[in-house]
Amino acid sequence: MHLQELGRYTTLLQGLLFSRSLINKLTHSTIDREHGKHLDKTEDKLLDFGVFKTFKNIVNGFMMHILSISAFTTAAFLLYQGEIAIGVGVAALGYVESFIISDKIHT
Repeated sequence: MHLQELGRYTTLLQGLLFSRSLINKLTHSTIDREHGKHLDKTEDKLLDFGVFKTFKNIVNGFMMHILSISAFTTAAFLLYQGEIAIGVGVAALGYVESFIISDKIHT
C-alpha cells in the first residue's frame, strides 16, 4: 500500500516537474494544495506501514520468547525425568537460541 501511494506521488511530482513552465501565479496555489494532499496520503501510508511492522515485530518477539521458554521447560523436564543427558539439553537449548537469533537478524 505504501509503495503504491509512493508511486502515485512520484508520478505527480514527475508531472509537476515536466510542466513547471506552465505554472503561474494563478495555478501555483492549486498545484501546491494538490501536492500537499498527495504528500499527506503518502505519509499516512508510511505511518500505517510502520505501525504494522512494529506490531509484527512485537508478535514475533513474543512468539520467540514463548519458544525459548518452552524449549527450556521441555529440556528441564526431560533432564529431571532422566530421558536425556545434560549435553543433549544444552545442545537443544543452543539450537533453539541459534534459531531465535538468526530470526532476529533476518527481520
